[in-house]
Amino acid sequence: MKVDAVITELEFQLETQTSPYGHYVVFRFVDVFPYFTKVNEMVSEIEKRQDVYLVNYEMTYTGIHEDTDMTGLERIINWKGVDCSTPKQRDNFYMKKSDQFNDQKQYMIYHK
Repeated sequence: MKVDAVITELEFQLETQTSPYGHYVVFRFVDVFPYFTKVNEMVSEIEKRQDVYLVNYEMTYTGIHEDTDMTGLERIINWKGVDCSTPKQRDNFYMKKSDQFNDQKQYMIYHK
């Protein structure tokens, strides 16, 4: 199984005692396919809280390609010993790592 960096959008539907109609919160970040370590950590942290109820969450992810806009996203400087400190090295790394993805977003929906 290939491990790859992907752009992930994670949307939470949350409720609190002070706001019974709920809130929607969306995060956009780089995560690791297929494990989604950051997604799992974020869900776990919310589920630990006593003052917030996680109603639902939905996640989409897209492969990173040479022409992918990475504006505002955390950049990987070193990935498993591969130096990604310069833009050219980083672009080459993302191109190699993202060859398994097409341009379609992949969707995952989770219901509590």
